[in-house]
Amino acid sequence: MSTDLNQKFDLSRFNASHWLKFIFLSAFGLGAFIINFTIPSYTVMNFTQAEAHTLLISHISNIIRALFWNGDLKLLGFVVWFFGFYALYDMYFKNKQKVWGTSTVNKVFGVFKTLGFICVSVTLLFFYTNHFGNQGFVMPGFEWYFAPQEFIPMPIALFVLNRIVIMVTVTIPIAAAFLPFVVGYGLVDFAGVFMRLVMRPLFNLPGRAAVISVTALLATFVVAFLGGVSEYKSGKMTEKESLIIMYGLSSASIGFLIVIGNNTGINVNHWNLYLWTSFLFTLLVTIVCVRIPPLRTLPNTFADGIEPNPEGEYKSDFMKHAISEALEVSKNAIPFHKRFVQVMKDMVMVLSNCATGSTFFAGLGLVLYIYTPIISVLSWVFYPLGIIFLPAEEASVLGSAAWLSFIEITLPSLLVLGGEWSLRLRYILSVIPISSIVFIAAWVPTILAMPMNIKFSHICITWFQRMVLSILFAGALAMVIFSTAPVAV
Repeated sequence: MSTDLNQKFDLSRFNASHWLKFIFLSAFGLGAFIINFTIPSYTVMNFTQAEAHTLLISHISNIIRALFWNGDLKLLGFVVWFFGFYALYDMYFKNKQKVWGTSTVNKVFGVFKTLGFICVSVTLLFFYTNHFGNQGFVMPGFEWYFAPQEFIPMPIALFVLNRIVIMVTVTIPIAAAFLPFVVGYGLVDFAGVFMRLVMRPLFNLPGRAAVISVTALLATFVVAFLGGVSEYKSGKMTEKESLIIMYGLSSASIGFLIVIGNNTGINVNHWNLYLWTSFLFTLLVTIVCVRIPPLRTLPNTFADGIEPNPEGEYKSDFMKHAISEALEVSKNAIPFHKRFVQVMKDMVMVLSNCATGSTFFAGLGLVLYIYTPIISVLSWVFYPLGIIFLPAEEASVLGSAAWLSFIEITLPSLLVLGGEWSLRLRYILSVIPISSIVFIAAWVPTILAMPMNIKFSHICITWFQRMVLSILFAGALAMVIFSTAPVAV
């Protein structure tokens, strides 16, 4: 063993605090993203939260929504409006050249986000003045957006606010607050030494990406975005590696899986099958996509002005290397309060884009489906795939669901919320929004807010690739396990 390695493996240079931070803070962070536990029902502000068995970050999110939205104290609407206002301030005054002086896509999204801010402003006005459903108060011609619907049990505007925007506004900063525990004290470095033997050949990623990917799949896609950016900015990953994590190993939280599974009815007797196969298909789809354009052709370069610090390649002494690398990171970790402030600053623009972009695109998706034939016409693109696994009527529903998932991931599950549909269709509609990953309502505005070279054309192509593969994988398994007999659940 060389002198350098002897010095590297000399663990006496690390004190007790380095060990404690690595072991306990890392374990706490990981546990917040992967361990489910039960909190009994409770009542706050005249709102009763049912007993819940979920992750720590989901419990915190539920408590905050109970305190400041579902109960009497409805303050989160003002928070959403503030972030939406900040998005406009940034677009039109603070950093206007980043939007109006760049690509056409950015300009178009700027217009969409402006419309989104108008929508969220009017929605909150109606919400706080208790005028939802009073069509006489709505401006003539806009009843379709603010009045109750048959397809969903509330106005489109209120559905978007309650089910998407408020949830994203609460969940994203909570996930971001816990992320430093996962990436900042040596956990990803420790696991990376062992996982690089798997991650590199399968996903063209360094081993350290494994922990970020697992927590993203179990928690929220925002973890993958923030983790990928953090690794890129620190010189530990190239742009291509960071974007592969974002495009391929970020998915909806377990909370979204529960919502989707409840809507489709697949949770009743098949929760574990649904949960683990959704993750499995996400990984399988990514293994394929990293080997074809556009992901295969992304620039494999480090961030400008940052000294590259890629992971080492080891052929022996894996445990020694893993502990040494982890403790080195723990030793050099910046104080938590500084990391927390840094993460929260990054969150402002992310939440601002979600408050405006999510409002616009989720509402647009529902409007297109309910009031226009566009989604029905586009459904024929995926009909040839659907007919392989499903009867003709359900294959058409699958085609519509695929396009709706591109807009917002819970929308496909609403197509089988009532009536009799086969378990095969219910299962496929539960899985494909998760494994295809990309959706415009929250995922796209969030990733476009990241400081990376991200092209909207790549986003669209990647979604289409992932959707085709997701239908094939989920359909093949569903054809083996489930029948096509219609059932009501």
